[in-house]
Amino acid sequence: MITPARTLLVASLFSVACSSENKVTREVPYKGDAWVEPRPVYDVPAASLALITNNASDTISIFDLAKNSVVATVPIDVDPLANDGPHHAVLDPKGAFVYVPLAYPPPTFAVGPHGQHGASSLPGLLLKLRSSDLGVVAVRSVDNNPGDITITPDGTKLVVTHFDLNRAIEGLKRKLPLEDLRAPAMIIAAETLEVLSSPRVCIAAHGVVMRGDGKRAYLACYGEDAIGSLSFDDPKAPVVELWPLEGALGTPATLQYGPYFVVLSPDEKTLVVTETEGKEIRFVDIATKKTTARIDTRGAAFGPASSPTGATWIVPTQSPDQLMIVDTATATATKTRPLSKDECEKPHQVARRGERWFVVCEGDHVKSGKILEIDPVSLATLKTHEVGAYPDVITFVGSSP
Repeated sequence: MITPARTLLVASLFSVACSSENKVTREVPYKGDAWVEPRPVYDVPAASLALITNNASDTISIFDLAKNSVVATVPIDVDPLANDGPHHAVLDPKGAFVYVPLAYPPPTFAVGPHGQHGASSLPGLLLKLRSSDLGVVAVRSVDNNPGDITITPDGTKLVVTHFDLNRAIEGLKRKLPLEDLRAPAMIIAAETLEVLSSPRVCIAAHGVVMRGDGKRAYLACYGEDAIGSLSFDDPKAPVVELWPLEGALGTPATLQYGPYFVVLSPDEKTLVVTETEGKEIRFVDIATKKTTARIDTRGAAFGPASSPTGATWIVPTQSPDQLMIVDTATATATKTRPLSKDECEKPHQVARRGERWFVVCEGDHVKSGKILEIDPVSLATLKTHEVGAYPDVITFVGSSP
């Protein structure tokens, strides 16, 4: 029988035994970063870096020019339940950041030079990503259907166009004033993504190109058969000009030409405009604002590129899918090369980096697209690279030398 005294003694000994266990807590400082994102870094030097936006697969392909290979195809997935639609991109002059507009598609298929492009009623986004790993640095809401993007040579300002055909078509139905049909061209501070101004330049502007001094941009105004000029010595009070390609300004109901891409000649005296509706490439003298030459391309003409001197241009067309060499001096097509569906379906852009020429092939918008490297004289394919679904452009650091 255990007496109360013995019970007290046992409890006391148990208490002493437990308290004799010394618990030592040591604080070891963590030397890493908090909230680490497990994102691999791609060691591609700026001079060798090229990026391709893949609209239908929500990815960006990283291309190493020196290794002549696609290093990786990286998912964007800002909204994991939606098709974010990365559409065009631009790298800053140092290659540290890439700016990518997201053009969310409509729920149903629509007509137009890019099918559903331009028909969405959803606001787009502008992403600022690190080019080293494509991690998100900043996000900015933009208007519906962002179309193209460019950056000033000093890397301080961006211009984002909006190919908002839906706004124009609905506005025409409601008989709204012309001004209400025009989508904004946003001037944005590259560092912070602050919107400095949003002038309504024209209806459904798509292509945009920046002048070398960074003080003026030119827009391909698809919805008005026109060229837009945006001067921003003061980016908060830009000066807008608009001049028609031929005769009077058009509307989406009366389109004849549908300018889609616009590029500056190397001497910056001429705008080279490609048309999806007029099926031609035209040269526009900037000083007079007049067309000096028009060349029939047979198919819808998309993004062209010039030789270093501007003596020749290579133009991709769709329906038929082909590449065409245009001689500037004579304003004639000197060579045409058809493209098979297996080799390059729906060529969208030609781009040059130094002596190397590339063609972006959209494909069927479901399976993987392609990038071709071509010979600029024969137009023969030198090498084919597979990328994501529905690629639209390849972009490099700085302008092509």
